[in-house]
Amino acid sequence: MKKFKSMLIVISVLLSLLFPTLAYADANLKWGDPNTRVPSIFGNRVYTREHYTQFYVNEGNGDKFLFDDHCHVFDLKNDFSQGYTAVKGDDNIAPYYLDPLGVPYIDGYWIVSPAYWKSVKLPTGAIMPISPDESSESIYDVPITVVQDSQGLYTNNDLNHIVLFNNGPNGFEVGAYSGGKPYHWFSENTNSPINITQDFARNAFISPTKMTSEARIVFSYIYGLTANNLQNNGNGTYTFSVFNTTPYIAKNVHLRAYIVQNGKYTLAAETTTDIGPRLTGNGQGGILTPTYHWNLGNGVSQNESFFNTIGWTFTVPVPSGSYQVVATANISLNENGNTNCEPLITTPAYGNNSNVNIIGNKLYGTKMEVAPFIGSGGGLNVSSAYSDNYVFSGQQQGTSPGSSSGSSTNGANDLAVTDVQVTDKGNNVKDIKSTFVSSFNVGGYATIRLYDTNNGSAPHFLQSETIHLKANDTYTIDWGTIQIGSGQYSFIVSIDYYYDDNIKNWDAEQFKGDDGKNYTEQDYSNNKKSADTTGSDVSYAITVQYSEPAWYPPLVTVRTPIYKTVTTPIYGWKEVPYVKDQAGNIKPITRIIK
Repeated sequence: MKKFKSMLIVISVLLSLLFPTLAYADANLKWGDPNTRVPSIFGNRVYTREHYTQFYVNEGNGDKFLFDDHCHVFDLKNDFSQGYTAVKGDDNIAPYYLDPLGVPYIDGYWIVSPAYWKSVKLPTGAIMPISPDESSESIYDVPITVVQDSQGLYTNNDLNHIVLFNNGPNGFEVGAYSGGKPYHWFSENTNSPINITQDFARNAFISPTKMTSEARIVFSYIYGLTANNLQNNGNGTYTFSVFNTTPYIAKNVHLRAYIVQNGKYTLAAETTTDIGPRLTGNGQGGILTPTYHWNLGNGVSQNESFFNTIGWTFTVPVPSGSYQVVATANISLNENGNTNCEPLITTPAYGNNSNVNIIGNKLYGTKMEVAPFIGSGGGLNVSSAYSDNYVFSGQQQGTSPGSSSGSSTNGANDLAVTDVQVTDKGNNVKDIKSTFVSSFNVGGYATIRLYDTNNGSAPHFLQSETIHLKANDTYTIDWGTIQIGSGQYSFIVSIDYYYDDNIKNWDAEQFKGDDGKNYTEQDYSNNKKSADTTGSDVSYAITVQYSEPAWYPPLVTVRTPIYKTVTTPIYGWKEVPYVKDQAGNIKPITRIIK
């Protein structure tokens, strides 16, 4: 019996020496599938591997690392030197960044290949979402090591029958005979490719450089706004042009216009608005369509061709003497011209391209602007990032406005709102007019404001202007049309009197006299006046955006097995697992061999 056991041990040792594949090869290893679906825009390219890719963003202040991952590469069938990189839709990290950055999602992939983007013709005014440096996509600095080694190989394992020993998650190792000699070649670093195909393995062996690629992809844009024009339309009316240089929606951008005279800055008009994202190519010759929408402020219109550009038309009271107008975006000024730069608020314009629950990233949000897009002519003391957020008009020669006349019966040193008229234009569109009077014996500037309330809500600011009043003057203004919803509304007009959201109450301002003095009124009780109106249900739909918390059941991943028949040539013999309970009607066939 002892002799029989000794013979078994000897036979086992001999078998392990004769058939090393049993101990070395992993029966569960798989080649990368060359039949992987190729994005249609990549033409007749084929999948070859996943190479290591680092993603960066440059918002105007240098490259900042975002994340890294292994991404699919699609090569020409006979040329592996310039593959196109794409990120598969089931990636766990990429959607947090690629969706909001406006990277097109086509046939289940985000198209991030700089080489592909450089080959695409873009529509006028559109840009590609990434830096067009195709060399950064094919950084051939990942070495492939080749050694002579017969372990796990048979002589018929030539370059058309390469043996796979490792295919990730840390690189690859393969082997075959070539020229009668056995070889193993491998690359097993953190930046080595994985899920390679046999074609890639063969090309890696015959390549004279013995190098393979990794990638470094940069998304570039300026996080900021740019004011590029202030057009004088005559009679104190101007149009201020601003464009958004980010791939996000710029929210609640505060636009202001000031009269500059004798070194003094006086707020003359203001509004808030959203501005659409920069124009990005869709990878197929057109413009990428934003998923989310934005709202324009009073007096703001959007450029028909470039939805990231707006024009704000406003009117200032024309003073006597020489003056200038300066219009700003997210910059407020005090009367001495001292500046306060405000952060740029951004939200995603693109998204919903994957099943990943996007909870946000640190690229958009509330941040100070980063860098200027164009140079500035100077004039305001601001940081470099805000040096393109304002435009000065040329020197203007003013005259007194012709819309104000008459005198007031108020008490001395008083401003008042004497009339508010609301005219129904149909479909819940209201036209607002109001009249103001001054009993000051000196001319000067006052700020008038328009608010509304809905069903008893707190006053909501709509718009404002700074007007010039002569001594004992009357001034009438048409605020234009306002769209309301259903319910009870009240329009409130005020003069040098504003609603402070912080204290939830009204607060007074001083009248700025032409003599350089600031005057406090004796009575502020008549500095605001309201008029009520009712909005009815209308027949057309009003698109609104809203958000609310919601609960969803936990995500459950269910794996459904896919069965297929695979025929594998066996040279010699191969050990396979056999589980009786799972074999069903399959019965092993035994043969006695010599």
